[in-house]
Amino acid sequence: MTDGDPPPASSDRPVSFRAAALGLFVLWQLVYLPASNLLQFLPRARVPDRGEYVVETQRVGQFTPVRPAQVGYDSLGHLADRWSELSGQTQIWNMFCQGLPAQSVTPLVTLERTDGTSEDVDTRFPPALYRLPFPGVRVHHVEANTLAGVWHFTPEKITSDPDAYREGLRVWAEARPGTIAGYLRHVAATRPGPSPVVWATLSVRARSKPQGGSAPVVTDFPFVRLAIADGLTDVWDPIARDFVRLTCGVEP
Repeated sequence: MTDGDPPPASSDRPVSFRAAALGLFVLWQLVYLPASNLLQFLPRARVPDRGEYVVETQRVGQFTPVRPAQVGYDSLGHLADRWSELSGQTQIWNMFCQGLPAQSVTPLVTLERTDGTSEDVDTRFPPALYRLPFPGVRVHHVEANTLAGVWHFTPEKITSDPDAYREGLRVWAEARPGTIAGYLRHVAATRPGPSPVVWATLSVRARSKPQGGSAPVVTDFPFVRLAIADGLTDVWDPIARDFVRLTCGVEP
């Protein structure tokens, strides 16, 4: 090309690697954003518990008896989940729903040691009207995920339908064994004592919403206990008033 020749048309210019990468990323996002929401409406296999905070609003089950179709759909859903976590774009549809819980819940851990002593460890993140970003947010998220499945069990619901409460405790303990066990081991490791911890018991500390300026009512309910040495987990049976061994047995 000489000085007198016109510049090449934009369609004739070679596409740079950065422009191509940006274009592919935009196209992927245009597919991912609607797909990640629509995927939640068709049931698929439960997200594996990896012992970390997991936001799960996915319908669980299967939508077709054709195994290759279901397996392919499960794989596509897990791919979308991993990208959601990597890019910080996790879709949470239930943030728009009605019927928010009538209470807040936080963990209360009781550590029992070989010398017969015990210690109660409350959360470092009690409910607050407003909280700035703080150190330990990862632990705070794990705490939230540990109790998310039993959030809606108020004292009134527990009294009126203990069977549903018992089933809810069992289902959530079996759905999140790694998260629960990992959190209890973390608490035990941060509270060194004169003798080793034998049992770590997780209770739900529920605080009702203040009404008319009154103070919230605080109620504690047993949930699960972990044998630190072998990882065996027991879940609370509110009808038998005792802990029973989980059917899944040992933490993953």
